[in-house]
Amino acid sequence: MSQNSPFYHLEGLLGEDVMFLNATITESFQNSEALIPQVSRYLIGAGGKRVRPYLALGIGKLFHSASPKRFLQAASLEFLHTATLLHDDVVDHSEQRRKQKSSHLVWGNEAAILVGDFLFAKAFSLMVQLENPAVLALLAYTATAIAEGEIVQLHRAHDLSLSDEEYIAMISGKTSILFRAATETAAMLARQDPSVAQQCGEFGLNLGIAFQLADDVLDYDSDQRTLGKNIGDDFLEGKISAPALYSYRQSNTEIRAFWQRAMSGKRQKGDFERALEILTQQNILPQIQQRALDYAEKAIKALDCAVDSPMKTALTHCARFAASRSY
Repeated sequence: MSQNSPFYHLEGLLGEDVMFLNATITESFQNSEALIPQVSRYLIGAGGKRVRPYLALGIGKLFHSASPKRFLQAASLEFLHTATLLHDDVVDHSEQRRKQKSSHLVWGNEAAILVGDFLFAKAFSLMVQLENPAVLALLAYTATAIAEGEIVQLHRAHDLSLSDEEYIAMISGKTSILFRAATETAAMLARQDPSVAQQCGEFGLNLGIAFQLADDVLDYDSDQRTLGKNIGDDFLEGKISAPALYSYRQSNTEIRAFWQRAMSGKRQKGDFERALEILTQQNILPQIQQRALDYAEKAIKALDCAVDSPMKTALTHCARFAASRSY
């Protein structure tokens, strides 16, 4: 994690909580089957930002939570997220994750999927130990919604007719809902009123949407050496994301025909360069970046439920960074 990142500062404010989180994750890897810790450590230890567990622990600190179970909750979030990455890379045929070969290219599709299943199961094992039915219910709902979001994305992967509302709903189900669960359940474990917990959930949800929109931009406007994956993956996989949708809506018949052909899998040499040229001419990426910043401001507004503090300031900076990051 870059020292210029607000998440690095957040990590500093978390202090020993990071050590306890790491210990919980490491202990959960202990298994007689060597492949499980090998694959898990390969991905989790490869420079992951741990955004979701850090946000959860940050919300806990915001409300002075002393519950040791917050580390189980934070670890369960990391396992859920990692499981989705393992499955995503197989489904998307991704070649790179966090600046290294995707796990399925190292161990094979079967191993990646099965270890992903193990991490899902391990996440639920940790959730049960929270002994909080309301928190468990929300996390279980989140896991179901993530799976549904993956199916929706697969079903509409090449659909340029998606409205803005439909696309936001799709990325909310696939990505942002885990941010929401992280922050809302953290507030619940900190024994906050339901209204406060819901506001913390709104913080996480809107930060997550901003995070995904920024990721969409990076796929068309980033050096893969900093992003940690191949630039243009979404385009080359024919995966619909915000840049293609925004451009399609603002295009004439000729450019719409280009996007329809490219997204349907009938790509030709030079198509990605043509896509970048179109996006530049239409000024698409700055539009999406501004939309991401708007969601970041919604996230920050939701933190009005908490009194001012260094932790609240750090979380505010994390929200703006999520929308404007370059990696």
